[in-house]
Amino acid sequence: MDIADVMNYMVEHSAPNLPAEAISDILDRLSWSLDETEVFALAAVAHEWLIGPDPRRAEISLARTDAFPADNRDDLVALMAQVAARHPGLEPLARRKIEHWDQQFSRRQ
Repeated sequence: MDIADVMNYMVEHSAPNLPAEAISDILDRLSWSLDETEVFALAAVAHEWLIGPDPRRAEISLARTDAFPADNRDDLVALMAQVAARHPGLEPLARRKIEHWDQQFSRRQ
Protein backbone atom coordinates (compact mmCIF):
# COMPACT_ATOMS: atom_id res chain seq x y z
CA MET A 1 0.00 0.00 0.00
CA ASP A 2 1.32 3.42 -0.89
CA ILE A 3 0.38 6.91 0.27
CA ALA A 4 -2.08 7.37 -2.61
CA ASP A 5 -3.93 4.26 -1.43
CA VAL A 6 -4.03 5.60 2.14
CA MET A 7 -5.28 8.99 1.01
CA ASN A 8 -7.97 7.55 -1.21
CA TYR A 9 -9.03 5.10 1.50
CA MET A 10 -9.43 7.99 3.95
CA VAL A 11 -11.72 9.83 1.55
CA GLU A 12 -13.70 6.78 0.47
CA HIS A 13 -14.31 5.60 4.04
CA SER A 14 -14.77 8.89 5.86
CA ALA A 15 -17.97 9.85 7.60
CA PRO A 16 -20.39 11.40 5.07
CA ASN A 17 -20.55 14.78 6.81
CA LEU A 18 -16.89 15.03 7.77
CA PRO A 19 -15.61 18.47 6.74
CA ALA A 20 -12.87 18.57 4.12
CA GLU A 21 -10.69 20.42 6.62
CA ALA A 22 -10.67 17.39 8.92
CA ILE A 23 -9.14 15.14 6.29
CA SER A 24 -6.76 17.82 5.04
CA ASP A 25 -5.59 18.36 8.63
CA ILE A 26 -4.77 14.66 8.89
CA LEU A 27 -2.86 14.83 5.61
CA ASP A 28 -0.93 17.91 6.77
CA ARG A 29 0.00 16.20 10.03
CA LEU A 30 0.85 12.97 8.25
CA SER A 31 3.27 14.80 5.96
CA TRP A 32 5.37 15.71 9.02
CA SER A 33 5.87 12.05 9.89
CA LEU A 34 6.74 10.75 6.42
CA ASP A 35 10.07 10.55 4.68
CA GLU A 36 10.82 12.96 1.85
CA THR A 37 9.79 10.53 -0.89
CA GLU A 38 6.37 9.98 0.65
CA VAL A 39 5.86 13.70 1.29
CA PHE A 40 6.42 14.34 -2.42
CA ALA A 41 4.06 11.48 -3.26
CA LEU A 42 1.40 12.94 -0.95
CA ALA A 43 1.80 16.34 -2.62
CA ALA A 44 1.52 14.73 -6.06
CA VAL A 45 -1.73 12.99 -5.12
CA ALA A 46 -3.10 16.22 -3.63
CA HIS A 47 -2.24 17.99 -6.89
CA GLU A 48 -3.99 15.28 -8.92
CA TRP A 49 -7.04 15.74 -6.70
CA LEU A 50 -7.05 19.48 -7.42
CA ILE A 51 -7.24 19.02 -11.17
CA GLY A 52 -9.34 15.86 -11.10
CA PRO A 53 -13.08 15.37 -11.50
CA ASP A 54 -13.98 14.76 -7.82
CA PRO A 55 -15.01 18.00 -6.06
CA ARG A 56 -14.66 16.37 -2.62
CA ARG A 57 -11.03 15.48 -3.22
CA ALA A 58 -10.35 18.90 -4.74
CA GLU A 59 -11.86 20.57 -1.68
CA ILE A 60 -9.73 18.44 0.66
CA SER A 61 -6.62 19.37 -1.29
CA LEU A 62 -7.55 23.07 -1.24
CA ALA A 63 -8.04 22.92 2.52
CA ARG A 64 -4.44 21.84 3.16
CA THR A 65 -2.56 24.52 5.04
CA ASP A 66 0.95 23.07 5.23
CA ALA A 67 1.85 23.46 1.58
CA PHE A 68 0.92 25.37 -1.52
CA PRO A 69 0.10 23.35 -4.64
CA ALA A 70 2.38 25.51 -6.82
CA ASP A 71 5.92 26.87 -6.63
CA ASN A 72 5.10 30.46 -7.55
CA ARG A 73 2.15 32.83 -7.56
CA ASP A 74 1.59 32.79 -11.31
CA ASP A 75 1.36 29.00 -11.33
CA LEU A 76 -0.92 29.09 -8.29
CA VAL A 77 -3.26 31.60 -9.95
CA ALA A 78 -3.42 29.46 -13.10
CA LEU A 79 -4.05 26.30 -11.08
CA MET A 80 -6.76 27.93 -8.98
CA ALA A 81 -8.46 29.20 -12.16
CA GLN A 82 -8.44 25.63 -13.46
CA VAL A 83 -9.92 24.34 -10.18
CA ALA A 84 -12.62 27.04 -10.15
CA ALA A 85 -13.53 26.32 -13.78
CA ARG A 86 -13.87 22.60 -13.12
CA HIS A 87 -15.60 23.00 -9.74
CA PRO A 88 -17.39 26.39 -9.61
CA GLY A 89 -18.51 25.77 -6.03
CA LEU A 90 -14.86 25.75 -4.94
CA GLU A 91 -14.06 29.16 -6.44
CA PRO A 92 -14.18 30.94 -3.05
CA LEU A 93 -11.71 28.40 -1.61
CA ALA A 94 -9.46 28.78 -4.65
CA ARG A 95 -9.52 32.55 -4.23
CA ARG A 96 -8.68 32.18 -0.53
CA LYS A 97 -5.69 29.99 -1.42
CA ILE A 98 -4.30 32.85 -3.53
CA GLU A 99 -5.03 35.34 -0.74
CA HIS A 100 -3.21 33.05 1.70
CA TRP A 101 -0.21 33.00 -0.65
CA ASP A 102 -0.25 36.80 -0.81
CA GLN A 103 -0.43 37.09 2.97
CA GLN A 104 2.31 34.53 3.46
CA PHE A 105 4.77 36.00 1.01
CA SER A 106 4.06 39.72 1.29
CA ARG A 107 5.65 39.63 4.74
CA ARG A 108 8.95 38.54 3.25
CA GLN A 109 9.31 41.50 0.92
